[in-house]
Amino acid sequence: TELEHVRLTEGGDHVVTVATGEKREVNPAGRLVGNGGSFSPDGKWLVLDNKQFDRSPSDLFILPVAGGKLEPLVTHPSNDMGPHWSADGRSVLFVSNRSGAYGLWRLPVESGKPAGPPELVRGDLGNTVRPVGFTKSGSFAYSLLIGGQDIYAADFDPAGGKVTGNSVMLSDLHPGHNGLPLLSPDGTRLAYLTQVDGRREQRVTIRDLATSGEQTLPLTAGISDFVWAPDGNKLLLESGGALPNVRQLFWLDVESGQATLFRTVEPTRNPLSPQLSADGKILYIVLREWPEDAF
Repeated sequence: TELEHVRLTEGGDHVVTVATGEKREVNPAGRLVGNGGSFSPDGKWLVLDNKQFDRSPSDLFILPVAGGKLEPLVTHPSNDMGPHWSADGRSVLFVSNRSGAYGLWRLPVESGKPAGPPELVRGDLGNTVRPVGFTKSGSFAYSLLIGGQDIYAADFDPAGGKVTGNSVMLSDLHPGHNGLPLLSPDGTRLAYLTQVDGRREQRVTIRDLATSGEQTLPLTAGISDFVWAPDGNKLLLESGGALPNVRQLFWLDVESGQATLFRTVEPTRNPLSPQLSADGKILYIVLREWPEDAF
C-alpha cells in the first residue's frame, strides 16, 4: 500500500502518503489518545483505538482513507483496544474486557460500519494482553507481560559500593504488584505503591521499618508519583487528572488517609515529577507545554 499510518504521541495521528510525504491529520494533538491502528486489506479504511484521555476506556474508530470523518466503530463502557483487520477485510479483531476479563473479540464490518454484534473468539487472556497482528499463515498473535515487581531490602556497604548478604522481600501482601518505594525523611517508615487487580485498584502502604507494621491507604485517583513532606506527616501525590493535558497534586494525610487537592496544573503533556525543598516551602516540578507544531 502507498499509505502508512503514523502515530505520534506529541503530535496527534496522521495518515502519510509514503511516495510524496503528504500528510493529513486524523486526530489533533492532545484531543484523543491513540494506542494503535490497522489498514484494511484493500487500503480503503483505517481502524483506530482512541480514548478521550489517559485513564478513560478506549473505543474503536474508523476512517475512510480517501477522505472523510473519523466515526465510532465500537463504543462500550469497557476498554476496547488493539484493532486489526482480518485478511479478508470482513471483520476487525480487537481486545476487550467487556466480559469482565480481557479476551479477543471479532466484529463483522461492511462498508465501514458494524455488520453485527461483536463475538468472543477467546477469553481470559489476562490484563496484560496486547495484540500483535496476523501472521502470513492467518494466525493471530498477541503478547502477554509475565512477571511483576516487588520491594526488597538488603545490607549495603557504602565503602565497597556493593550489596552484602541476601535481599529480603519486605511485604508479601500483594506479591508482584508493589513498587515506587520511598523512605520517610527520618528513615523510620517506607511508603510504596500497590496495584491491586491489574490497575483497577491502587493504594499507598506505609510500613514501619522497626515493627514491620503496615498501614494501607486506598486511593480514588490514579497516582504516578509521590514525595514525602519534610515533617513526615503527609505525602504529596501526583495524578493524571480527569481531563487531557492536566495533572493534579494532592496532599495525603498518612494518619487519616484523607486526600486534599493541592494544585491543578495545565496545560502539561508530561508527569510533573514533584520534589519539595528541605524546608517544605518550595515545590519543584517539570513542566512542558504543547508546541505550536509537534509534527
